[in-house]
Amino acid sequence: MGTLFEETATYGTVGEELPPLFAYYGEKQLDLSGLTAREQMLSVLEAELDVLSAEEPVILLAVR
Repeated sequence: MGTLFEETATYGTVGEELPPLFAYYGEKQLDLSGLTAREQMLSVLEAELDVLSAEEPVILLAVR
């Protein structure tokens, strides 16, 4: 997950700017684009995915 942030983040006068991030799993779409900090995104994503089995595929999409 860190690599995704490193490859898609930009840095400006306000520091790290993360791209809109979406997670797709099962029949759900999780929109993390309203969150501005990496820690917030990771916390919400971990809470959502915690109930999934380890075999459940998850697609993460960062929009540049």
